[in-house]
Amino acid sequence: MNSAFRKVISLSILLAGVLQLCAGAAFSFGSDESGNIHEQITQEALTGTICDANLKLILKGSSAADVAGAEGAKDPRRHFKTGDLAKCLALVDREKRKMINYAQNADTDEKSRARVLYIFGQVLHTLQDFYSRSNYIELRQDQYKNDLYSMDLADWTSLQEHESKIGTLLKFENVDKSTPTQEEGKKSVSGTTYFKIARELAIRESQRQWNLMETLIRNKAEKRGADVITAITQAPCSAKVASEILNDDKPDLVPDL
Repeated sequence: MNSAFRKVISLSILLAGVLQLCAGAAFSFGSDESGNIHEQITQEALTGTICDANLKLILKGSSAADVAGAEGAKDPRRHFKTGDLAKCLALVDREKRKMINYAQNADTDEKSRARVLYIFGQVLHTLQDFYSRSNYIELRQDQYKNDLYSMDLADWTSLQEHESKIGTLLKFENVDKSTPTQEEGKKSVSGTTYFKIARELAIRESQRQWNLMETLIRNKAEKRGADVITAITQAPCSAKVASEILNDDKPDLVPDL
């Protein structure tokens, strides 16, 4: 093997390693040796509630914003990296309205159903990130020091009010607890770690968000609500339709309600 060819091979290996490192970069709950943490949290929260095929679409949505080069990866609002709670929650609200819009046809149109599932995963990603990207846990730990896992989930409305004590003290810098090995994540507190607490709160938040979305969809669909929810949770989306949704370059063209 000549010298020039060896250099080309070495450069290719190096480039592949760099790309792999970028793809696995943690924006918040990211990846560790066991896989994508967002997907693990989402699966634990929703297994048994949504059929496997449809849950896979939600999982894809929940990890999409951590894919290097993806549109969501470039949007700091999807990771609570802006430090602006209102902007991040406004994005979540917009995505929820799109979900409800698509859900009106979810029982009759497979592609609409797939979009509901995928967008819901994206919503979960952002809200899960709040617990690993903010100091919410640190601010409340004294109140729950005897059982940190029973800590109340975020009251999104209260946190945005100017008089909210917790809301005014929130910060999003130097508090990253997205993996067990992050400095903040591995800190010990009351017999556990900040990462484990953030993960547990993210699981509970994901369950709460499904319950909220189910209620909103039922209310909007009215008499067809039960059929719509049954379709979303139990009527499997085909691999073909799932692939179309995952490869759609323009998912944001659907108007908000």
